[in-house]
Amino acid sequence: MEFSCWDGTCLDLSVRCNGIDDCFDSSDEIDCQVVLISKSSYKNENPPFLSGQITQINVSSYIDYIGSFDRSAMTFRAGFDIDLSWFDKRLKYVNLKHIKSGMKIGREEMNSIWVPRLIFTNSLDGERTLFHL
Repeated sequence: MEFSCWDGTCLDLSVRCNGIDDCFDSSDEIDCQVVLISKSSYKNENPPFLSGQITQINVSSYIDYIGSFDRSAMTFRAGFDIDLSWFDKRLKYVNLKHIKSGMKIGREEMNSIWVPRLIFTNSLDGERTLFHL
């Protein structure tokens, strides 16, 4: 399959939305959002909860390091990554490509959808959730 640039040039569809301007007019990198959101009905403060079914959230964590022990304060520092995955039936997905590490969305899209809130009540920095895209 091919993609037609606005200037009439045809490119292999695999180069559409790859983050590189392959068309001279850059039309292959326009409208590359992954998630279509209904601005009139989608509320990102509400978790996906359809037909009485609770949304399953898959969680995995990886410890990067453990160190900086303070015995008197009974604290330590640790670094870890937490991966979350879920399916939100309220969203429509477009421009999907096979990516080994999973589907990636941009920061603007991430800020527009519902995301599970993580709370770390016993951390020195208080409760917070950080996303690295």
